Amino acid sequence: MRRAGSQKAWLRTLKEDPEVLELRAGGYANLLRVANLIVWGADWNTMCSRPTIARIVDATGLSQPTVKRWVRWLRHRGWLGTVEQGSAVRYRKGTMAGLADDGLGNRAAVWVLAVPRRTRAERLHHRNDQERRPVDLPGRTSDPPSVSLPERHRSDPTNARETSRRLRDHSSISPTWKLHQTARTKRDKIALCERLRAEVPVLRRVTAWHLRWLLGVFIDDGWTAADVVHALDVRADDSRWTYTWSSSAEIRHVPGWLRHRLSA
Repeated sequence: MRRAGSQKAWLRTLKEDPEVLELRAGGYANLLRVANLIVWGADWNTMCSRPTIARIVDATGLSQPTVKRWVRWLRHRGWLGTVEQGSAVRYRKGTMAGLADDGLGNRAAVWVLAVPRRTRAERLHHRNDQERRPVDLPGRTSDPPSVSLPERHRSDPTNARETSRRLRDHSSISPTWKLHQTARTKRDKIALCERLRAEVPVLRRVTAWHLRWLLGVFIDDGWTAADVVHALDVRADDSRWTYTWSSSAEIRHVPGWLRHRLSA
């Protein structure tokens, strides 16, 4: 990995990363909450940030285990480099004798904003895989798994709940949602977003769960897939949107492009 050039560049690169865009709506929102607190607390010259876990918990409202998991997620993928490990002074009950005291007291961890080094071929290969994939693969979670826990490899489910979850992942989403049909349940909203991804190729670069989160206000108001497609092509005054790029591959941030078109 390499040191980030600026705070805005680091945050923009993180949002455009394909692995981040594959997260579900809840995980994507939690990651950005933690990342915003870290990036805007960084020094402009060194790109080093020293926010405490307690401060991130208070500012975001997330639980401490959730914050730690997302910080670990950023570190293990090369988005954060550890400059200094955090340390704390512990005391025995009933005494004032410090344990593991280095004379500096409590010290917050220091991280440097970094960008993972990925080759251009790897990025293009991942993008082509995403565009060729018609339906998202099941089994994606909102939160990253804990690194401290061992990874489990089981071929058979251990209980009825796991069996029903696997069956639900494969058969709950209908691939033939009608363009003018209104979505009511969560399953219907995912099916509507899958139909949108089939109609608009640029939307295939985001998952159906992320798309449902982006379009939540419109879908709750009764918008259909045809309404969203119309809003992406036609302005509020019935004029057509103009395109400044030659192909949809030039769109760097699909969620931002989608919000801009629907802001009217």
